Amino acid sequence: SRLGAVAQFVATTEALRNFGVIVHRVRPEIAYVVVPKVWRGGGAPYANGDEIDQFAEVSQLRARIVSELWRSDDGGRIASLEGSVGRDLGSSEATGLGWSDLVVGATTEMRDDDRDLSVDVAGAAAFDPHEGALREARARVLASSSRGHTASLEWEFASSDTPRNGFVALEELV
Repeated sequence: SRLGAVAQFVATTEALRNFGVIVHRVRPEIAYVVVPKVWRGGGAPYANGDEIDQFAEVSQLRARIVSELWRSDDGGRIASLEGSVGRDLGSSEATGLGWSDLVVGATTEMRDDDRDLSVDVAGAAAFDPHEGALREARARVLASSSRGHTASLEWEFASSDTPRNGFVALEELV
């Protein structure tokens, strides 16, 4: 069993600009999480390499920016672009793991009210900043109508059997 305290600090702001029919919003964010001490009891944990990170001491920092376009008439989102990168600073128990992958993502929505059709397109990719290599990528196209008809197409790529971002524990940033 494990017991520990988790503290997370987030500083964010936003800037808006109204261009008449379109509103542009930019949101930068800095987040810091620290787990200063974890008390362990019982036997040693069973680790087979396919589980999420075990609850442990961490000190991590992440920078993120989101840029979005919104329709001013109904508040619907037209498109967004997001980027984030983090750094594992280490702890008293372990040396930091360094920089995380650079993660970028984009979404857009196109509507045709006359044909009762909405098409959403989304994509994301994770790049290793040290090797300059693409680690993970995914894309999705979803078409739907208000009558409940939907069709989607999804694609995913991972340079390893298990995506690295899948190993990030809930209390961690990177």
